[in-house]
Amino acid sequence: MTQTLGARSGYLEALSAIPDEVIEMAAMIISRANLQLAGKVREQIFFTLADHLTFAIERSRKGIAIQNRLLPEVRRFYPQQFRVASEAVTIIRQQYGSNYRRRKPGISPFIW
Repeated sequence: MTQTLGARSGYLEALSAIPDEVIEMAAMIISRANLQLAGKVREQIFFTLADHLTFAIERSRKGIAIQNRLLPEVRRFYPQQFRVASEAVTIIRQQYGSNYRRRKPGISPFIW
């Protein structure tokens, strides 16, 4: 029981470190993904996506680029998820403007 409380406390602490606008953005992206993927998005990805977005935005602000060499394969084998992730990048760019440098989705298609 104590271990469960500790894990829950750590989860809540990590969630509190995520900016409110990122939480709202994650909710919007998941909502759109559910529409496009016929409701196949698991609710459990909310925290994962919000956490991923927080660090992706921070890396972008610092000019740190991570190249995903599997991008062509992801696009080929997961076209729907790739499309959803591409739209997520558009949403992020609308929110952060030129501060968000990433133009293509990286690992994001895998979280759906």
